Amino acid sequence: LTLPFWNSFREAGDLASSAIWSPTRYGSLKSSKSCQDGWFWWFSDDRGYCLHDGIGAGFLKDPDEGSWSCKRCVYRNPDTSVQATSLPLLMQGIRENRSFEDFQKYVDGIHVAVHMFLGGDMSNLPMSAMDPVFYAHHAMIDRILSYWQEYHLRTRGLAASECRSCSKPMTLFQVPRSEWMGTYNETYD
Repeated sequence: LTLPFWNSFREAGDLASSAIWSPTRYGSLKSSKSCQDGWFWWFSDDRGYCLHDGIGAGFLKDPDEGSWSCKRCVYRNPDTSVQATSLPLLMQGIRENRSFEDFQKYVDGIHVAVHMFLGGDMSNLPMSAMDPVFYAHHAMIDRILSYWQEYHLRTRGLAASECRSCSKPMTLFQVPRSEWMGTYNETYD
């Protein structure tokens, strides 16, 4: 299985202008139709919208909700003040975070920016996978792990599966991390 990735780090200064938001790709960042998310929408100028174009247009989360409800559709509420980490800073972080545990903390910190930028479903943990761009974003996060594995294997001879916490079970899956880590393989580069 191959998933397309979105390197938001290349567009860190202006995520909103990315080609990914094309109506023929992952859907526009703007809409003239807002949706209502809970009772507090009356008190806010901050309105989200149902995704109306792109590959997620028409995806329904809960068809029984009213057509006005953000619970019915893939919901976005972009915050264009949120910025992603730039590609040079990302690469520096890959080089500087020597242990897997330090690297994991670093990536957790930079990964959340895209979720917060899009708002709506992407900023809500149980719902974030409803937005199609979730998969392109997380494919890039997997790619970053691959870069980290390659760099530290080539420069230090360190395999990612040798991390201090690799024998501990993962929170959600209750299997050791080492079963999920994999190793960098030049054949697939």
